[in-house]
Amino acid sequence: MEKKYSLHKLWFYYTDEWHCPSGLGPGVGVFSTLEQAETEKRRLDRQSLKNLRSTDYIRDLTYFYETTAEQTIPKIVAFAQSQNWQQSLRERPTGNNQTYWELSLPSDATAEQMDALLQLTNASFHKVIAYNDVKEYSYVKLNNSFRGKKAFDQFKADGLLEPRNPTINGEQQKGLYLIHKPLKGRKVSKIPSTTLARQMAVKTFLDGVAAFPDTTFLGKTYIGEWSYEPELLRAYLAGCTSIVLHTTVVGPENIKAFTAALKKKKSFVTLSEGMLYFESVEFKPFEEAYVNEILGLAELLREKPFVINDLIAEINGEVVEDYKREGGLL
Repeated sequence: MEKKYSLHKLWFYYTDEWHCPSGLGPGVGVFSTLEQAETEKRRLDRQSLKNLRSTDYIRDLTYFYETTAEQTIPKIVAFAQSQNWQQSLRERPTGNNQTYWELSLPSDATAEQMDALLQLTNASFHKVIAYNDVKEYSYVKLNNSFRGKKAFDQFKADGLLEPRNPTINGEQQKGLYLIHKPLKGRKVSKIPSTTLARQMAVKTFLDGVAAFPDTTFLGKTYIGEWSYEPELLRAYLAGCTSIVLHTTVVGPENIKAFTAALKKKKSFVTLSEGMLYFESVEFKPFEEAYVNEILGLAELLREKPFVINDLIAEINGEVVEDYKREGGLL
């Protein structure tokens, strides 16, 4: 198995003196090489350095060099002076005939200058982790406008979904989510397996289309307009085993009926004799082997039936906390 490298934000809390890291935050990328991950880490660390918006970077970054402060602070001051940052560097009296230094970050600081400051202070706002043992989970949010009220009411009555507001990448995302029912414990919207999440999403999709064929996005719109890439969709459907596209050649005997059907669906397609009319799509009953085909179809649809958010619970035994009540991301 090819090794992957994950880049994660770090959570921070403020001690009234300086910022301190407090655990692994959400991922911001997965890379095939360590060099790619480190390059992106440097870019994002610079952005976090700017986002700190500190009036005194010497103080606020102290956590990272606290044990070597006596040697490090003079190096930071010397570097700032060498870069002509006089307007950002200030020497303040302490009240006992001594002074201390404050440093803000110039608005025109270059990437190279920020890299140098990060290196001097040993500051880091992200962490690169080699994927060895990864535990993932998912949330599946259903799209209200895809299904219609009847389908949602039935799914809620069946206990398949509930309104939830999970925290995803540090922000609460309100909506109707598929519910996982473990053997013991309460119902949760956090699905403990990405594979299970995809199976649940596809099965719900197929059940909804079968039970409410006329009220979903698929039933209310013409097949030829399901996608922003209709030719690509048609080619995709032609290669599927779990989805069958039924077509009829437009002729004098059916053009009026087909035109009326398009009008009912508020379609912008104009038919002419000799064209193919897409009458219907037949979905075979759910099987695990069909999951990827349905997921591929969902990607091509202009109205998405669901959104799957995959998150990482643990990497190499280290817990990834998607949300901390105290603290924040830089």
